[in-house]
Amino acid sequence: VGIGSHDRKLYFSDICTVLLSELPRSYRYSAGYMALYTRMERLVIHGVLIVFVTVIAVAGNPDKRQIDFSIHVKPTILNSTTEWLNVTVQIDEGPLPTDWIGIYSPPVNGTIDYHNQRPIKFLLCSTDPSYEKNGIGHYMFRLVNIRQDYIVGVFSGRSSSPILHAASQPISFEEVNNPLQIHLSLGQDYSEMTVVWSTKNSTKNQVCYGETATSLECIPAEVRSYNSSEMCGQPALSSGWIDPGQILVATMTKLKPATQYYYQVGSYQARMSDKMTFKTPPEPGSTHPLTFVIIGDTGSEGLDKSDTGIAPFHPGETFKSVLSLVKNGSVNLVMHLGGLSYAAGHGAEWDQFFTEIELIASAVPYMTSIGAYEADYPGSRSYFQGKESGGECGIPYQKRLIMPQPDATKHWYNIVYGSVHIVVMSTEHDFTNGSEQHQYLDKTLANVNRQYTPWVILAGHRPMYVDSTYDEISENPPISKQLRENLEPLLNKHKVDLALWAFHDSYQRTCPVFQGQCNKSSTVHVVVGMGGAELETDREGGKDWLDFLDEHHHGYVTLNVSSKSLTLDYYRNDDTTVYDTIQLNK
Repeated sequence: VGIGSHDRKLYFSDICTVLLSELPRSYRYSAGYMALYTRMERLVIHGVLIVFVTVIAVAGNPDKRQIDFSIHVKPTILNSTTEWLNVTVQIDEGPLPTDWIGIYSPPVNGTIDYHNQRPIKFLLCSTDPSYEKNGIGHYMFRLVNIRQDYIVGVFSGRSSSPILHAASQPISFEEVNNPLQIHLSLGQDYSEMTVVWSTKNSTKNQVCYGETATSLECIPAEVRSYNSSEMCGQPALSSGWIDPGQILVATMTKLKPATQYYYQVGSYQARMSDKMTFKTPPEPGSTHPLTFVIIGDTGSEGLDKSDTGIAPFHPGETFKSVLSLVKNGSVNLVMHLGGLSYAAGHGAEWDQFFTEIELIASAVPYMTSIGAYEADYPGSRSYFQGKESGGECGIPYQKRLIMPQPDATKHWYNIVYGSVHIVVMSTEHDFTNGSEQHQYLDKTLANVNRQYTPWVILAGHRPMYVDSTYDEISENPPISKQLRENLEPLLNKHKVDLALWAFHDSYQRTCPVFQGQCNKSSTVHVVVGMGGAELETDREGGKDWLDFLDEHHHGYVTLNVSSKSLTLDYYRNDDTTVYDTIQLNK
């Protein structure tokens, strides 16, 4: 009490999380929880602190109202890759603050199988004040093309045992075989570029490419997919499952260095995409100036007021800023260091994520590292046995993102881009001394030709250096300590210039550091986990090696590289000012 409105908003989430953590887990995504959370937000933001002794009881009680609901949606045929859906809900009498709207897919026998499906999106009816006042509410949802129909329902009660009062007619996307979610990645060297996209069931898919828009050579695409039986846990196995359709993969080969190419993907029997362009990397050793964008831990943002039941994510401004740089032609490559869709077993989030990044990832190579929310689950191949992946166990990541790895299950690789050699590791798979990954990292770093690539960067998800109390309790011993014990000697031995990480949702930069001591000849570590996930403020303090920290803003990092200098700049999303910078020189 007595703090300013900005700070009240800043700490609202922490206050509510602490209070609501006392509720049963089964209550977490119920309509009652949402109603309570909304009321707490209003109270906290207005400077009122309340100790809750009881919980709104109506969410746990059967709905015995004998009333008529109606629900109307328009349009019922959607044409674009993403489109707004208007929903109107009307009730004769007795609207409750815990009535809610759920978006589901696909319809089952013309209705909603809410016992076996979870909502892709949901929203309290009371978000429109006229619903409680007049019994009629108007809502808008932003839907992406997931290649199958949607259906909308109005409910009351808990999400674990909801009562369905009315369901809409199915809502369809007209063009389910349009090339969707197009994204590029580098191949084994500058002469290869891989493109991935999705459709429902189109045939004779191909990529056509060439140096001029009027002379394109076409090659067939490989069809990939995955099914629910490949998932290893819940909710990915059942309630969160969404059919990914066909995943099409094609690698363009025999490309010239530093050359612009035109390309388009799809099927002439269904539809080809518009022509797009990309530029290949320069040859190794090139002194051509380069700009890379580094982001991490974004999640996806539905661009409407609904909830997904996972967590609040706000990557929209990050993606908008990066897209602006890409459109200006000033970006050569984007690196996303884990924490991609945060689907956690909810398959529709992958479609949302790839739709949101498509304009970026179809123009420049979009390189990634696997993270906890993509890989980890008990009994899986992940080194850490948490449940962050929601039973996905890396399968959607593996099928949808084609990196130049040794094979599909070994999530480490290296790329050479002009004067830079980037080595990407998986912090989610065994990296300890003597492991296959450790041997790969040691050998790859040892073989770097510093005459051609004077700059060497290591990238991964979980950070080796981070100021966080969470890190100190998340594993025994702490993950950052395990990384330092097993991998820091390699960084020192092979003189790695820069190490890039994410996982902790903040921006942090160290001095050049080795074994906890600042040393001018050592590696600079940077955490870029501020892409869009809810920011973490669990700083422990007292870290002499920490030079800069921002735990209150989302943003991104750029690397501007020449053969003689590497400049790292940190930008916040709320303006274009450089808030932190460091320049390394050769």
